[in-house]
Amino acid sequence: MRPRVLRPAVAIGSAAILSASLLIAAAVPAAAYGAANWQVAFSGTGTQPTVGGFGFWGRCDFAGGTTFDSNGHATSGTAGDCQVAEYFHAPTVFGATCEESADLTGWSIGLNGDFFFSGTDIVHPTRLTAFCEQFPGSTGSSPFSDVDSLIPAVPGHLNLNGVFPGLNELQIQVNPIP
Repeated sequence: MRPRVLRPAVAIGSAAILSASLLIAAAVPAAAYGAANWQVAFSGTGTQPTVGGFGFWGRCDFAGGTTFDSNGHATSGTAGDCQVAEYFHAPTVFGATCEESADLTGWSIGLNGDFFFSGTDIVHPTRLTAFCEQFPGSTGSSPFSDVDSLIPAVPGHLNLNGVFPGLNELQIQVNPIP
């Protein structure tokens, strides 16, 4: 007769190794661009009765800080990425939805207080590249350099609803990471 003591011991040992592996994996952050110095999220929508509806939403991660202000916030860096979705729909005329993915090779806070960045990007679907790169704050053509993102480097939540004509809703969340 075989002893059955080994099976529970192996099962418990395997479960312990699996649990430890999961804990280690959860404790190690994903750092494709290095430690983030700033994280930004934003969204906006607008409607014009004669034109149609439009909107955007996205997030950026600025990393690789190289210079810092007196508060310890990075004012420039060497890496990051942004993901932005955009749409425009005009009744019975035209409609488009696209996503722009930017790989940043440099960023800084400009004299006007906005984030400026450089890098490369790609638009999906690619057939809408020219259309999507016309949105304000978009990178334009790839590669791009020193583009004003129109995102202010002001820590906290900005509720800019109704501030810009034609834009019904605009929310921006800016978080410096010390």
